[in-house]
This record gives sequence, C-alpha cells and structure tokens, in this order.
Amino acid sequence: MKILLFGGILSRVDWQRCTNGSDEMRESNRKRGLALAGLLLGIGILLIGAAVIIRPEIMGFSFGSGRSFTGMKFNEDFSVTITEKINSLEIDSQNGKVEVVGWDRDYVEIKVERSIRVADEDLKEEYLEETRPNINAADGKLTVIVPRLSQTNEFMGQETTIYMNIPSETVEDILVNTSNGAMVFKSLNASIRGRSSNGGLELISVSGSMTLETSNSPIFVEECAGVMELRSTNGAFEGKGISGTLIIETSNAPITIERGTLSVSANSTNGAITVTEVTLIGDSNSFETSNAKIVCDAILPDFGVLELLSTNGSIGIFLDDSIRAEISASTTNGTVNLKGLTVGVIISSSTSLRGTLNGGNGLLITMKTSNSNISIVKRNAEDSI
Repeated sequence: MKILLFGGILSRVDWQRCTNGSDEMRESNRKRGLALAGLLLGIGILLIGAAVIIRPEIMGFSFGSGRSFTGMKFNEDFSVTITEKINSLEIDSQNGKVEVVGWDRDYVEIKVERSIRVADEDLKEEYLEETRPNINAADGKLTVIVPRLSQTNEFMGQETTIYMNIPSETVEDILVNTSNGAMVFKSLNASIRGRSSNGGLELISVSGSMTLETSNSPIFVEECAGVMELRSTNGAFEGKGISGTLIIETSNAPITIERGTLSVSANSTNGAITVTEVTLIGDSNSFETSNAKIVCDAILPDFGVLELLSTNGSIGIFLDDSIRAEISASTTNGTVNLKGLTVGVIISSSTSLRGTLNGGNGLLITMKTSNSNISIVKRNAEDSI
C-alpha cells in the first residue's frame, strides 16, 4: 500500500512538472512570435522608406497625382508655316496619324499634336525637347522627322500626330512612314508612297501613282485616279469612283469596289469580293479569295482575260447578252447554273461548263471554286445571284 501510494505521489509530481514545462514552452513561443512580428514590421518600414527615397519607377511603385505604371503624360501642340516653294515632301513619324491635304495656297502649313510619357514631371522639358520633330525645308524638299527614342525607366513613350496642308499644284512627290496611326491623303496630284502599321489608309480625290501599305486596318479610296497599289492585312477595302489601275491585296476582310472605270487585280483571303457599277478595262482583270463569295456586276472589256477564283465560296457574274466571250466554269461539290443566256456549249456537266457567247473569240472568262456554286446570269434579269 505504501508503495502504491508513493507511486501515486510520484505520478502527480511528474504530471505537475510536465504541465509547468508546457506553460514555459508556450511563453517562449509567444515571445519568439512577437520578436518575429517586430522584425517583419521593421523590414516593411524600411521598404516603404526606400520607395520614397529611391526613384518610383525603379521600385515599381506609383506616387503622386497623374503617375501610373505608364508614366505621366504631357502634351504639346504647335504650328509651323513654310513659305519656301516645295516640290517634294518626306515625313517620318511614329505612333500617330499623318494627314496631308492639298490646297490652292502657295505655302505649307504644319500642325503637330504630340505627347510624351515620363516617370516624373521634372523630366517633361528634357524629353519634349528630345522628341520634338525636326522640320527642314531646303532645295525644294520639305522633311519632317520625328526622333525615335528607346523606352527607359524615365521615358515611357511618345505619340505624334501631323496635319499638313500643301500646295496641290507644286508638290509632286510624297513619302510617308509612320506606325500605330492612320495615313490620310486628300486633294492631291502627286506620286505618293507610304507605310504604316495598325492604322487605316484613306485616299480622297487623289491623282497620280499611289503605293501604300498598312496592316490590321481598313483602306478607303474615293474619287481617285491613277495607278494604285494598296496592301493591308486584316483590313477591309472599299473603293468608290476609281479610275485607272487598281492592285489591292488584303486578308481576312472583304473587298468592295463600287463605280469606276479601271483594270483590277484584287486578292483577299476569308473575305468576300463585290464589284458593282464598274466598267472593267485592260487586258487582264482578276478577283481571287478563299472561304468567301465573289460577285461581279460590271461592264466587261471586249478582249482580254477575266478570272474569278475562290475556294469554299460561291461565284456569281452578270453578263450582257451581247458580249462575245469564251466561258470556262468549274466547281467541286457544287453546280454551275446558267440564267437567261444562250451559250454555245462545248463541254457541260453539273459541275462544269465550257462554251461561247455569241461565237466567242473575244473575252476569256474563267471561274473556279470548290464546295460551292457558280451562277452566270444575264444582266437585268429578274433573278438575282
């Protein structure tokens, strides 16, 4: 019994020691936790202090009114008048629209709207000066060159829009390069070359040779004459009242030509081609696309070659019943349909037709597609394509 009692007393003493040990451990852990929290708080205060002292863009923070991760934006607009006689013009810009308009005055007027983004207001004057366009007129040539600066922690970008009125009677040659902005030309008689990206192209009342290229944007041409070689990607083309020669290439967008007298080479992908109220001229006219339809309602030349080519898209053509032409039409997984016209058949099946209108020996009309139909319809017939 004494042994058991002694054993019981020992057990209670051991339990009490264990309990006291746990309390001491919890107190020690609490003190360590407080120390760690204090250390983290101190580090946080040091980091905030460093962000205030060190330049904000280095730390990735933004402070003050108007600040952001793209910097502070400042604008500047100005105008310049050039009285020297100008025969040619060159503009090299970026991140902005360029518009050139002809007028009947004998001087040039330039308006510039521009902006910069910098890390701090103290940098405003420095970078406005460094990005100011260089305008120079000498020996009949006017140049407007926008300096190109690389982006840094201090300088975060620039935009420049240029509006220009020039004497339409004297300026004969125009060269424009820009990016992320539209090119617009109006009321001019000149040779025009230009390139942009991510910006539309607009030509209104322009005569001459035009070679222009853009991307990811539409092209619009109205009342223009001359040789036009125009290219875009992912942008629609719309032309109204064109005369001369048109070469148009685009992708993933439609081509629409309405009114005019011209020879045409039109090429797109994944976009319909529509030609209405047009007189086609020249030895060769071609319209080609894919995964979309072609509709041609035009007065055709007496001789030469006309090609309408598509894949996975229908083809429709309206013809005068008096035209002398040879016809070759073929499709796969579709039909060739003739409406209101009498054709001297050479070869005929549900998917192909080869024959002549009024004896042929004039214009050769070739139509090819796949997985869709071809319709050859008399103009002014009641049935539409």
